[in-house]
Amino acid sequence: MQACKNKMLGQYALGKQTNSQIAQVVGWYETLGLGIKFDEQFQAEIAAVTAAEAREAAQKYFIEPYISLVGPEVAITELGVAAVC
Repeated sequence: MQACKNKMLGQYALGKQTNSQIAQVVGWYETLGLGIKFDEQFQAEIAAVTAAEAREAAQKYFIEPYISLVGPEVAITELGVAAVC
């Protein structure tokens, strides 16, 4: 679990290396009404998640498996997929 959190937080940090990336993240939080301080709060809250909490959330929300296929409709239809949108 710790390795997953480290990877997530590492990727989050890599997405904020330039001034424009930082401005985009902070601007997004402001647009959502979360405020500029949410950047630090988000990282602290991710770091605080326990393995048990992650399992509980997965069991609650990942009930049925879904597969999304992207490509030409004819190729997907040949696979026998039930519905093509």
